Amino acid sequence: MFDPGAIQTDCQQTGCHETIPSATEHTIHGANIHCTSCHASTNLTCYNCHFESQVVAHNKRAYKQLTNFMILVNRDKDNKVHPATFQSLSYQGNTWIAMGPSVAHTIVDGTEARTCDDCHHSATNVIPAIEEYNTTGLMRFATWNSSDSTLNEPSGLYPLPFDYKRSFKIDFIDYNGDPNDPLPTPNNKNWSFIKDVADGFQLLYAKPLTTAQMNSLGFDTLNVGVDKLINAIPEGFRLEQNYPNPFNPTTTIKFSIPERNHVELVIYDALGDHIETLVNGEREAGVYEVEFNARGLASGVYFYQIKSNSYTSSKKLVLMK
Repeated sequence: MFDPGAIQTDCQQTGCHETIPSATEHTIHGANIHCTSCHASTNLTCYNCHFESQVVAHNKRAYKQLTNFMILVNRDKDNKVHPATFQSLSYQGNTWIAMGPSVAHTIVDGTEARTCDDCHHSATNVIPAIEEYNTTGLMRFATWNSSDSTLNEPSGLYPLPFDYKRSFKIDFIDYNGDPNDPLPTPNNKNWSFIKDVADGFQLLYAKPLTTAQMNSLGFDTLNVGVDKLINAIPEGFRLEQNYPNPFNPTTTIKFSIPERNHVELVIYDALGDHIETLVNGEREAGVYEVEFNARGLASGVYFYQIKSNSYTSSKKLVLMK
């Protein structure tokens, strides 16, 4: 439903809000922020779907429904800041997140809408998620308490950082009971922690906030962010397996270089013909992630190869449409 032309309905159109009331926030942000970023009071998701239950017994089992949070992204449709939610799941110890623009039925009028202080972090106006990012480099959305099998649930605003695949964290859990157990889940003690890393993280029909947007909101992108954490010097060259794999149509390729080097990252088809060059230039020592979009390619097996002055490695990826 997010594909171009699928849904035309929006807030400001004939028969709806043709005239936006005068307000300071509208004047400052009206061209860049979608109405729902301020007028949707919350979003919602089912936390951590247990895919074994779906496969074995067709039970749509999740730990619980979460509300009282608002993730913000840049929506591809109009490049405006827009609410987002996600689905997360675990299956045989593997973990995934798929995130995209979303609006719950929680629209409020101007008397209850967000104002500048609800989004902009400062020493005297603390936004907890931004404060945590500035302090630790991480944004922990939800954490699991193994001692009593409970969840520290999210609350408030979560502007999605540009390095979200590293910094945005949720604790994934596994259902240890019988997949055929009736719903709702009979006992929370049957859930246990797996890890806080997503093996696959897809951001669909949206992009994270830009560095400029993060700085405007009070993120410390200079002293935290990529310079301090993502590009910590690795011990050696490494080319990771792309994730997700198989994929459709986008996937992420991660590689590490221990010293400044000229790097080429190239996609080939199964016959060895060049498809696309993703990276070609000098890179400082660090860990890098590159997105490959295969929207115009046919399903099949492809290969990606990295070359530097002293290192070459190739891996296979599978496009499945």
